[in-house]
Amino acid sequence: MAQARLLLRALWEQVEDISRKIEDEEARVARRPAGSTPRAHRVNTAQLRKELYQLHGMIDGINRRFPQIAAGV
Repeated sequence: MAQARLLLRALWEQVEDISRKIEDEEARVARRPAGSTPRAHRVNTAQLRKELYQLHGMIDGINRRFPQIAAGV
């Protein structure tokens, strides 16, 4: 179970990192010059969101397998 806790902690760190990257991409889109196309930013943000959803899926799997970790026991 100690390994599951370590993995969970690492996954949450990745969630924080990717969330920060998504925020950065969205800020770049908001700052882009008028008339420019944000396509590259949308593609990058979509990929980051996909990774984020996958991470949350892994976290959910660990929490289902080890409910005592999710409960903080």
